[in-house]
Amino acid sequence: MDSLIRPLPDGPPGHRDASGRPWPDLDTAAHMRLYLNAQNLVARWNNIIVAASSGDEQLQWMRESGIFADDVRLVFAAPGGETLSFTGLQEPRDFYAGFVDPLKKQRLNVAANVEVLAFYDHGLRFRFRHFILMGGRVSLCGYNEVVMRERDRFVIEEATINVVLWDTDHAY
Repeated sequence: MDSLIRPLPDGPPGHRDASGRPWPDLDTAAHMRLYLNAQNLVARWNNIIVAASSGDEQLQWMRESGIFADDVRLVFAAPGGETLSFTGLQEPRDFYAGFVDPLKKQRLNVAANVEVLAFYDHGLRFRFRHFILMGGRVSLCGYNEVVMRERDRFVIEEATINVVLWDTDHAY
């Protein structure tokens, strides 16, 4: 699957595309339908992150939720430039287990600012911010850029999780 997510320049994401035009408006009922489904997927993904007590449980719920395409592409971009890329929800098993399983502090995930970047036939590219608090302290934050398509239902086909702050040593 070719990526519909283009790398962003260094620094926080802006309010205009590469040509200088503002990101698209919600002009039609079809646009609004896509946008509302994107918000719904973000909220459901957020609830899974908050509730799962292990990496296996998180991946199981991600599969069962119907939020993600079977062939979803997940990319994790760390603050130092390192990236990890996975296809499907079985491939990142060791990654999720290594991160979620040893957590000892309670965590709270906040997802906000769902913003449309582009409309496609039966889909859209959007981004949103995420903040994860562990033990009452902001420990991870950044922004996710997502491609959502309508297949049998709306699903996330691709997600790049751009981590801006990674401060989790206190959470284990």
